[in-house]
Amino acid sequence: MQQVQIQLGEFIATLPDLLVGLVFKAALAAFIIWIGIKITHRFEGWGERFVRRAQPDDNDLLIRAVRRIINVGGITLSIATMLGVLGVNVAALVAGLGLTTAALAFALKDTLEQAITGVVLLFQRPFKVGDTIEVEGVEGVVEDIAIRTTNIRTFDGLHVLIPNNKVYQGIIRNKTHYATRRWQLTIGLGYDTDLPKAHNAILNAVRLTEGVMSDPAPTMSFEGFDATSIRAIVRYWIVPSQADAQVTQTAVLNAIKEAAQTQAIGIPALIQPAPQPGNAVNGASPSMPLTANTELPLERWRPS
Repeated sequence: MQQVQIQLGEFIATLPDLLVGLVFKAALAAFIIWIGIKITHRFEGWGERFVRRAQPDDNDLLIRAVRRIINVGGITLSIATMLGVLGVNVAALVAGLGLTTAALAFALKDTLEQAITGVVLLFQRPFKVGDTIEVEGVEGVVEDIAIRTTNIRTFDGLHVLIPNNKVYQGIIRNKTHYATRRWQLTIGLGYDTDLPKAHNAILNAVRLTEGVMSDPAPTMSFEGFDATSIRAIVRYWIVPSQADAQVTQTAVLNAIKEAAQTQAIGIPALIQPAPQPGNAVNGASPSMPLTANTELPLERWRPS
């Protein structure tokens, strides 16, 4: 009992020193974190100025990414420095948690790859926010290029996040990179059609359609013979930023139909492509591919 009283007295005697030491260490830790934050902010400013000089236009996303990377790195180094000054063996702590360098690198491999490729995408800028792109089978409008993912809003209203390493390694189709874009429609003309007359009538109708560019001018070519028709392809250019592609396509279809009715141009009720070597898909021969946005078949009809 006497031994316990002696130890308790010694503890009470040293308590002020312990409190002073704890307060000092807490103040030192706070000072180190404060200095680390100040230095990190300074580096963030330098990084932002560097980005603005390297890429003067449309650099908000890149600046945000660079600042975020510097911020995470600076805070991490500040915490590690604080623990070291307080006498904590950081290496032993990490090893004690089982996070060896190799294991940590393996665990974070995908995350680090996504972050690095995200920064590369921001520097290379194959697309920007607001562009319409197709990548990894997903088509839509780019809403954000984050550190780990590229965020896309699809045309059917879905929010899709694609890992940046998949975007970087995949084939990117930027459909709004250039100011103009060409569309095309496949139609079928009856074998008794006056081809020069149909050519002039259809082209004139397409030229007068709102949203279709006059330069480059629309073109029309005859591509082959099918079972009940002569296959023709109408090509025209639009400015995606000024005209909705689907609305323009509908207007072009209506214009072609009205021109055919007015000029008594026969369009068979159904196109049946001539047999071709190889496998056909959905009744279409390999010589007449049907795509989602450029060669959708017209409504087949014959004027009364």
